[in-house]
Amino acid sequence: MDENVATPIYLGEVNEVDSNDSDFWSADVNVNHHRTEFKLDTGSKICVVGSSTPWMKDLPLTDTNIQFRGPGGVSLNHLIVKILPRAQLKAWKCTHHEDIYAMRNQAKNLLSKSAIQALELLRPASTVYAVESNSDFKTEFPELFKGLGLLKDPPKRNMMSKREEGRRGYEMLG
Repeated sequence: MDENVATPIYLGEVNEVDSNDSDFWSADVNVNHHRTEFKLDTGSKICVVGSSTPWMKDLPLTDTNIQFRGPGGVSLNHLIVKILPRAQLKAWKCTHHEDIYAMRNQAKNLLSKSAIQALELLRPASTVYAVESNSDFKTEFPELFKGLGLLKDPPKRNMMSKREEGRRGYEMLG
C-alpha cells in the first residue's frame, strides 16, 4: 500500500426519529472560542463544519489529502474544502483538541464520536434493564410453529387490537 495514501474516513449521520427531539441530539460547543451548534453525530469519525460558517472565513485553514467517503462508499473529497488543525473544542468544563473539516453544502455541523466522548456530551447508560417475558409463544400461537411457519390465511392488516391491558404491542387479528 502506498504510504502517501491515507485510510479513507467515512462520514455518516444519525437521522432524527421525531422532529420534536432534534434539540436533544444537538449541543453548543465552543470551537476556538466561537459558539457553534453541533449535531451529536456518533456516525461520523470527524468533526465537520459548513464552509459558510461565518467565523471560519478568517481562520488559517490548511489543505488535506485524506480520502473522505459517505454512505455506500461514495467519494466526498469534492465537498471537503479545508481543515482547521487541532481546534480547541470546549463544552462545560471539558476541553478537547481535534481537527475540524470545512465542508461545502453542509447544513448541520457534525460532532465526531471521539469529541462527544471527550466532552462528555453523551454517556452510556450505567444499567440496562432486561425485560422479562413470561409468554410461551409456542403454546399461545401453535399455528405459527407448524410446518414451515406459514399461516393458513394472510393476516388482516387493517384490524389491530390491544393485546392485553398494560402491555405494549399489538397483535394482528386473523
